[in-house]
Amino acid sequence: MWPKTSFVVATKLAGKVTTSLHNNDKKGISSFLKSLSSQSWCIMEATGVYSLQLAIALHEKGIKVSVVNPLQIKHFAQTNLKRTKTDKVDA
Repeated sequence: MWPKTSFVVATKLAGKVTTSLHNNDKKGISSFLKSLSSQSWCIMEATGVYSLQLAIALHEKGIKVSVVNPLQIKHFAQTNLKRTKTDKVDA
């Protein structure tokens, strides 16, 4: 059983950031992987078992992936004067 039902993805293309929501199951991860090019680099928040399957799938596909401590993400957001802590803002 998957412990968290979804994950949020932020994509930056040509200076524009968009977000999308994906199911955190085999079908949702597979759909997300199909949207990536081989040149993609995924940076994700370390959430233990919640992010493990996605990180493994990215690595197995040969996508560059960095798993970052959530505290670093929080402090980075604070340096940009963001006080909100949600999955969409974190992404």
